[in-house]
Amino acid sequence: MRRIVIAAAVSLCVVSLAAISSADTLIMRDGTRVQGTVTGFAARTITFRHADGVSRRYPTSQVEAVT
Repeated sequence: MRRIVIAAAVSLCVVSLAAISSADTLIMRDGTRVQGTVTGFAARTITFRHADGVSRRYPTSQVEAVT
């Protein structure tokens, strides 16, 4: 029984870390930061899904970095 509890706890930690590590940050040229997930890149556009689930497109000319 103890092994099952330990295995479940370890599995939960791994899944939690995977969810956290999949988040991205857009750093805009004006210094603002946007949290979410990059869902696509086009020629001059980055498609980004915000933490609330809304997707927006950002011109690459406005984006300083993606981390």
